[in-house]
Amino acid sequence: MSSRAVVAAVVLSGLMLLIAAPWGGARAQAQSSPMSKPNSTLPNSTLEEGKLYSGTVRFEERDWPLPEGQWELLAHIPFQNSASGSWAIRVALARFEPERRLRAIIVFSTGEGQEHDAVTAGRLPACQAVTPAFAGERQIVDDAKDFSCWRIMTMRPDEFSASDPVFAALRVKLAALQDAPPAFMVLHGVIKKDRRATYVTVLFDPVQLQMAPGSPDLLASFFPNRLKAQDGWEGTRLDVLMMLRAWANRWYDGVWSAFAGRSAAEGRGPGLPLPVLRNPHGPTPTAPNMALRVGTSFEERLNSGPFVVPLPPGSWTVMTRTPHALPNGALIGDSVMLANLDGGLLRGFVQIEYRPVHPAGPEADKVCQGKARPILSRDRPDTYCATATLTDLGPAHRRDPFDEELALRGIELPKMTLGAEAVYSNRAMVMRVLVQFSPRHIGLPEPGERDARGFPIAWAPFRLKWAAFVQVWAQAVEAGLTGGLGPGPFPAKWRDLDLHSESFAASVAPNVGETYRDTVPLGGRHWPLPRGEWTVLANVPRMERDEVVEDQVYLASLSSAGVEGIVGLSFTRPDLPLAAMRILAEPAPICRFPGRLFSEQVQLDLGLRQDCWSLGLDHLMIARHAHGYAGFEAAVRARGAQLPERQIAARYVMATRDRALTAVYAFPWAHSALPKPERQGAMAAAEPAETQGGADALKNAASDVRSRHEEVRRWVSTWHDAVKDGFDGKLSPGALPAPWKDSHPITHPAVP
Repeated sequence: MSSRAVVAAVVLSGLMLLIAAPWGGARAQAQSSPMSKPNSTLPNSTLEEGKLYSGTVRFEERDWPLPEGQWELLAHIPFQNSASGSWAIRVALARFEPERRLRAIIVFSTGEGQEHDAVTAGRLPACQAVTPAFAGERQIVDDAKDFSCWRIMTMRPDEFSASDPVFAALRVKLAALQDAPPAFMVLHGVIKKDRRATYVTVLFDPVQLQMAPGSPDLLASFFPNRLKAQDGWEGTRLDVLMMLRAWANRWYDGVWSAFAGRSAAEGRGPGLPLPVLRNPHGPTPTAPNMALRVGTSFEERLNSGPFVVPLPPGSWTVMTRTPHALPNGALIGDSVMLANLDGGLLRGFVQIEYRPVHPAGPEADKVCQGKARPILSRDRPDTYCATATLTDLGPAHRRDPFDEELALRGIELPKMTLGAEAVYSNRAMVMRVLVQFSPRHIGLPEPGERDARGFPIAWAPFRLKWAAFVQVWAQAVEAGLTGGLGPGPFPAKWRDLDLHSESFAASVAPNVGETYRDTVPLGGRHWPLPRGEWTVLANVPRMERDEVVEDQVYLASLSSAGVEGIVGLSFTRPDLPLAAMRILAEPAPICRFPGRLFSEQVQLDLGLRQDCWSLGLDHLMIARHAHGYAGFEAAVRARGAQLPERQIAARYVMATRDRALTAVYAFPWAHSALPKPERQGAMAAAEPAETQGGADALKNAASDVRSRHEEVRRWVSTWHDAVKDGFDGKLSPGALPAPWKDSHPITHPAVP
């Protein structure tokens, strides 16, 4: 391939410089020419023009992230200069809506070698200071060898550089489209490490960056620094810029990870949702006006401009709004108070404060200074921190409009509330979110005596649970304020975030030697028992650092014939969420591996709830590895009985953010009327080991086995509902209700 030196540059609004590299031959020649680095071949042969990609696109030995949706490859052009040891590849993809309406374009340009040595942060407009300051981000460790930058810009198709073959191809393809955008909002980013540089440019159709119909061209007065043009859309333009900033921070984080050869989190699954300002009813007000009307109620989320504030479960109503204005009427801050009411009781409140950052001061970087022991804190690319908070509402508390409104409604404030506070600054605005719960709602007693830091001594057992809530809530709020929550349902780990305590609820524990029918108490719950009498033979709590974290008991049903059944229950202690959160972090083994006779994944929302059961064959030698099993077996032997070598065992695993349960109901295999299986498989029926009477007898015996398997499976599935009611606190002591009363999986006579 003949070569000629061309300086490839694309100017965005007269400012943006793209990668400088030599290009050779015609476009068709470049695409068909092999492209290689010393001792390595670039795997670009899999790229096909017109092919659709989703999640990631792979080239140059890396998986580059793509936003959500399907992206059509428009062009890919590799280049190599063997004499200088330089190489480069450029890839352009587009996301189209129905009827081929262009939504966005992404252009990747990456290369390495001598031509890139002269590229420095100081020469690249993408790495220069930008106005307004929040419309870009830069991190420069070494001006020539180690930096990353991005910025928001504008661009028209006639500004596409004719000398850049990818942008030249884009110009031609855009000209063939109907309703092609006359101009684009652009994110342009660059990263360089040593001699390798990568540029990633995203071009958005500005009309599709917000939902309001009949909007003017959003590019009008975006730059330079004319966001407050009085045309009614100044608030929308500011919100779009802040939305793009949040999106760019997440997007380029994934791109920089791919550049480093790591899997980009945003490149998995459906990809990062494209940014869209949720303003279907028209222009948004100019910040910091949140435009929240008193009396409006919200559930799950509150939207304000580009920000989403996650709310705890229930209905939250705006009780008061307190705007802060200068004498001339200019708004310099806004504050709203929302309440969650239960009749005449206050369950909790949420306060949201919103104000601009003073352009002449360093305030944006200091909004978290002085926060005591933040549970979550970041200072790049934006400032964010979250802390656990107590609010003293006693006699010394200064009453405000929110207090007055509650008093008019006959609602009494508690003496103290607790919850969390989050503060966020994106260099343009500062938002503070405070969520507080009444002790009555949480399940805590009155504050009473306090320690040296003012924390109620009686609430000490609740500290870990409180901290765990703040950690998860802070992550959800950060996602909502930084573009990580789309319009759909929240991720499971952030749904139904609430604060409850069970440490102060009445709880009865079973004692060794006691006998129970129908239900047995453990950990403040009552658990179902199959038909018969069940004796507690071992109470073996699980300890961590000299503290009980799980209650665990073993019960057995004994008769003159020996052990008729085994029940093992393990339930985490209340207000110690760490054990439960560990189980929630990844699927339990029975939720992952259905390699038993039967299994069912009832619910698997990691971070929220896990609920699975399985049925299979257990061997005694394996069961002995379980915590506390040796003591249980010794107690059985002390009563003159032996544990069965083979057991048909139903296992149930349930977990929420609060508690976690593992329950085992096991019965002698010899009593189950099931043959000894040579192997197990989901929904598989083992053939009888010995059959007399020829083919018909064999067929009948196999049918009987399948029928018996299905009978046991139905029992295990039905029994799951009884265990779930126990887990959810719906079972009372005493007789089990139908259909579980006197239920038992062993209905056939034992096999000789």
